[in-house]
Amino acid sequence: MLTYYICQTTKMSDSSISVKPNLGVKYLVMVLVILSLLLFIVLSVVTFFWLHPNQRALGTEPLLCVTCQELSLYPDEDIEGFSNFSVRRNGTSVLCCLNTLPAIAEMVSRLMERKRRKNVSKGVFNDLPIECDVDERNKENTKLVGKLPSVQNKSEEYMTNVRWDINSAASFLGSTFTFINGSISVLESDFYYIYSNLVYSQEWKNNTDDLRTFCHVLYQHTPLTEIKHDLILMKNCNSICKPYKASAHCMGSSYVGSVFFLRKGEEIYIKVSDPEMLHENGRDNIFGLFRT
Repeated sequence: MLTYYICQTTKMSDSSISVKPNLGVKYLVMVLVILSLLLFIVLSVVTFFWLHPNQRALGTEPLLCVTCQELSLYPDEDIEGFSNFSVRRNGTSVLCCLNTLPAIAEMVSRLMERKRRKNVSKGVFNDLPIECDVDERNKENTKLVGKLPSVQNKSEEYMTNVRWDINSAASFLGSTFTFINGSISVLESDFYYIYSNLVYSQEWKNNTDDLRTFCHVLYQHTPLTEIKHDLILMKNCNSICKPYKASAHCMGSSYVGSVFFLRKGEEIYIKVSDPEMLHENGRDNIFGLFRT
């Protein structure tokens, strides 16, 4: 009886020992399966974002294309501003196309800013703080509307000063400014928004490379200093020209505008590279400034 009991005990012990390795294998397999699933999910997510780097895109095809000229503000600003657009050529036109949310926001912002600057160039200051005394506000503003300038000294270096008509009905000169020989002089040191718009025309060429380039430059002159050359504040050169109705000529426009600090006695004036290109409708040629 004793011998039989020992044998039975030994057999039961052997069977219990053999079960433990089987459970360990099952747990290991379950862990490996779970890890495999997690790895698959991670790889799927990584692959998805790698194949779709910009999920803000609204489509593969551009939703809207406009000429870059319609969105242009100033050459230096355009370099950074156009980074959200897809720039492409369509014949003689350069198009700015958009298909992303940032591009739409940038387009709206540039259109509003362009409209604001055009209004400013026409003397419309709707976006300025509302004041009760409009006449008092106008004392701080200057707007010179240019008629076709009677340009003199055409051989003067590279450019020629634009002559402005201070007696035009659309012109006014604030009490804190003086005007002489085509230059505006400030009588008080302050920050000023300076702007100018010029319209030019030339004979239309089918090959746009043959069109002349028109340069529009704003200078700052500081009297009684050792500076030999006047400082260029803004410059815009382009040859973009659109055919004008049935005429053999085409027309283009150039706008410059920004905020600068001017000291008492400093002067600003406009020069152009080719005065003969200035359009004869003087009301389109504008030069002015106002306090910010």
